[in-house]
Amino acid sequence: MRPALAAAHPMALQYAHDTYLAAAWMPQVAVWIADKYFQDAWQLLPDRETREQTGQTYQDLYRDRSTAMAAITSTILSSPNVHHVNLDDEDGSKKLVDQLVRLDRLPRETPIEGLLLMQEAWCAYDVAMHLADRYKGISKLIFFLQLLLIFAVMVATALAALSCPWAGEGEAHRQLGSMELAAATSTSLNLLHSMTSMPRASYVNIAFILSAFASVLISVDSVINAKLRWRQLRNGAGTLESYLWCYRTRVGSFELDQNSDSRSSELALCNALIRWRQEIVSGGDLQVSGFGQAYPEYIYKHAQNTGILPDGEDDHHSPVQPQKYVDLRIIPSIAFYQDRIPKYAMVRYVLRMMLLTSTGLSTMCAHYQLIMPVVIITGFAGAVTSWQEFADVSRKTERYTRAMFQLQNMLSWWKSLSEVERASKEIISQLIHTSEGIISEERVAWVSTASKQVEENGSPSSPSKKSTKARRGDEDLNA
Repeated sequence: MRPALAAAHPMALQYAHDTYLAAAWMPQVAVWIADKYFQDAWQLLPDRETREQTGQTYQDLYRDRSTAMAAITSTILSSPNVHHVNLDDEDGSKKLVDQLVRLDRLPRETPIEGLLLMQEAWCAYDVAMHLADRYKGISKLIFFLQLLLIFAVMVATALAALSCPWAGEGEAHRQLGSMELAAATSTSLNLLHSMTSMPRASYVNIAFILSAFASVLISVDSVINAKLRWRQLRNGAGTLESYLWCYRTRVGSFELDQNSDSRSSELALCNALIRWRQEIVSGGDLQVSGFGQAYPEYIYKHAQNTGILPDGEDDHHSPVQPQKYVDLRIIPSIAFYQDRIPKYAMVRYVLRMMLLTSTGLSTMCAHYQLIMPVVIITGFAGAVTSWQEFADVSRKTERYTRAMFQLQNMLSWWKSLSEVERASKEIISQLIHTSEGIISEERVAWVSTASKQVEENGSPSSPSKKSTKARRGDEDLNA
């Protein structure tokens, strides 16, 4: 039975054997230490020779003290907070260092107070992301419809202006004196003739109706304020996520107190959550939105209420070691940026090629005096330019690229550290604060860009306050 057990679990058996020997020899070691200590103390006595001449020994002089010291030493050495390691065992030393770092920095598990606060925080995060995605879709839809209506109004107005007999224009084209040009433009002329065959009043009415729809759409956009809400919710969700990561890694204001019974980390998380709620509703018009209402269960995606996570996935509430933080936070962020950069670069390239093509076609049509194609192509180019400014793909690509390289630099710096350096609290705090700062900097730059655009458009709201609060939230992570 014993050989089978040793073959199946040799490491467990060796550990049990070492533990048994350590427990058995601990009293003898403690007695030896006490005896050696007082033996050396006897040698330092100034009247040692006189005492020895009378037959007194150090055992006689220090008997009670030696017994007390042996008991105290045995108790200390038997404590689970005392660890030993063989310096020749490099792997065992590394494992012990990792274990000691976990015991010093992180609790073995998140207390019930922290779990309840994190449940509230993850619920607020999921609701904020859900509403941000909704307002993002509404904002893009409204802007696209505005561009479409303005383009249609432009075309209808041009058709109303061109609703006249075609004899004069045909004569103008015939004056070009080129039969090849007349053949090349005959198809376009026939198409334009069919488009302008309607009465002029009809195009005027169409332009008026489309303009009225565009005005209503602009009013709806100002009432919903989807773009501002989208950016505010997205930025707030990112700030809250950074709070949660700092709490799980216990850095900054969430660092554990020396007192094991202290709940300073949970109190700091509670204050951060309260401050976050106050700031996210005071930065815009979210007080009149549905941010505080109840939502169905499928909105919550972090298994904070119900659900079972697959094996190996993050449970979103346990304390996180630095290396696990790298695996769960830094590497996925780098992958996110690497996935988005080529997509936005392609969109930027396509939009620029469309603008160049539109410019060339508009110039060619203007040269041949094709008025309607010039109007249509110019309107299309203006719509593309407006969408390019709205999507902000150029600056977004630059921000993602900069954030990706900064995170890769942090990852390279972390890999260059030794095991002992990675165990330092200062190094761990630097890793997490710098990484969260890089991610927050990209997000704040996005909000600041939107704020400048809104201020240039003369919006009555004040998104600059929102950017200030976003920066203040990032500073709280380093408190």
